[in-house]
Amino acid sequence: RDQHLRLELEPGSSLELPEILIQAIPAGQPERAAPHLHRYLLAHYFTKAKTEPPVCYNTWFDLFADLDVSRLREQLATAAQIGCEVFVVDAGWFGRRPGWSDVGDWREKQDAAFYERMADFADEVRAAGLSFGVWIEPERFTPQVPIAQEHPEWLLPGSGEQYYPDLTNDEAYQHVQAQIARLVEDYGAEWIKIDFNADLGADDTGAEFYRYYEARYRLQDELQVRYPQVFFEGCAGGGLRHDLNTLRHCDGHFLSDTVNPVDVLRIYQGALLRLPPGYETRWATLRPAGNIIPTYGKNLEDTPTKLVAPGGAIWSALLISPVG
Repeated sequence: RDQHLRLELEPGSSLELPEILIQAIPAGQPERAAPHLHRYLLAHYFTKAKTEPPVCYNTWFDLFADLDVSRLREQLATAAQIGCEVFVVDAGWFGRRPGWSDVGDWREKQDAAFYERMADFADEVRAAGLSFGVWIEPERFTPQVPIAQEHPEWLLPGSGEQYYPDLTNDEAYQHVQAQIARLVEDYGAEWIKIDFNADLGADDTGAEFYRYYEARYRLQDELQVRYPQVFFEGCAGGGLRHDLNTLRHCDGHFLSDTVNPVDVLRIYQGALLRLPPGYETRWATLRPAGNIIPTYGKNLEDTPTKLVAPGGAIWSALLISPVG
């Protein structure tokens, strides 16, 4: 029993809870039951889904949130060469302060990244034959961003010194939706990566976030109807919010921030026990290291060139493989 649930329903109102599915597991092997679950979900819950997600390049694992246009142009050329269809600019393009202190201020940086000319770079992406995409985290605000100063009544306290929007407040709802819509319209974005790295804390209304998520799902559904050409990717610190109900309201959901190739396969294999394939977006992250990593028994100049991949969610641990 939930000790904090105190949701009061008005006369004539209703409460819709998720469907409970009961399924047989052939020979006690979940992997044999998964295809039946997938077929049921695709027939009843994902009937409006896009037929096939495009191949996406994302800037995050180059220099994380440090965006340099000259480096991005090199990445764009390579992405086009290897057959990517979308070029997504991840975090680092927004705010007027350094780092993550301006989450919630979705104006472009003036003195870094694109210097308020990301629309020009978006044109370069399209000229190279790819669609343009961009990252946003619309449910997190720091205290110093303009909206927190001008409309504190739109925000609710989350964990730490962070806030999240009260999506049950129509003005806050319209503001969040407008920020995402602006990325589509001002930059011609056809891929929006909607991240969530916060902790909402406790719901003081007693609704246990039922009303909040009701509004959040409606917001995403409205955006999908309004912009059918856009691929809306869910993301939540990697694999959080990775459930069937969330997946119904986006075109795909990022599998995990861990991009270790072996771990990606392992996590994906586990996810497919309950989530339908085709909705799990994931990255293959490789970086050329030349011959700077020595091979035992060889001179450095005779050392084969190597590729490296992150051992987890950052580059602090590496997986190393010779080329060829």
